Amino acid sequence: MIIYIYNEINHEYIGEMQAQESPLEKGVYLFPPHTTTIKPSFDDGYVAIFDEEKQKWNNFIDNRGKKVYSVVDATSSTVDYIGEIKDGFTLIEPTSIYDTNFVNGKWVANKQTKLKELKDVINNEIIKLDLIEYNGNTYQTDSQSISRMSDALFLIGSIFWRDAHNNKVLITNEDLKNIINIKAISIQKLIDKQFEIEEEVNNMTDKKVQKYKIDLGV
Repeated sequence: MIIYIYNEINHEYIGEMQAQESPLEKGVYLFPPHTTTIKPSFDDGYVAIFDEEKQKWNNFIDNRGKKVYSVVDATSSTVDYIGEIKDGFTLIEPTSIYDTNFVNGKWVANKQTKLKELKDVINNEIIKLDLIEYNGNTYQTDSQSISRMSDALFLIGSIFWRDAHNNKVLITNEDLKNIINIKAISIQKLIDKQFEIEEEVNNMTDKKVQKYKIDLGV
């Protein structure tokens, strides 16, 4: 005789085993605790739970191990319970770190997160300006590189220098000023564009913000 085993805590199906016949009574089988002769049915994505009172198996959806997201702040957690996803959570993953509002079954941005995205985009563009093209060469223009170049040029009017591609080039104080000026102008354009987009976003409706794509166009 086949018997079906469920655990003591939540009566979840564990497996099956062959019941042992009693050594004292022929034809009488021994049933360990938390077992039944009632066979469960199995559906993909579900788990069988035995109802001892009603002596029947019930199937519940099993999302354990799946990642869910809070519709309040988009933080993630892993499901560790049987049954439907709890209210306030969704299996739908945010499309980006800036989409933190869950509206009508999808993640969207709001003004605050759209402005944060803009700030990150601007900062990334400014970082790119640590390499400046000048007179056919590429120069590292982070603060440390500029300081070293300036120190080297302090006492003499020109020096041989290695550009970002390790090419040996002759530069002067005038070249250094021009390189710094190119970077400064580029940064100013980005800042001006940031102010322009910030004003535009602040004047948008929520629906327009959700569809708005940041385009620096500089």
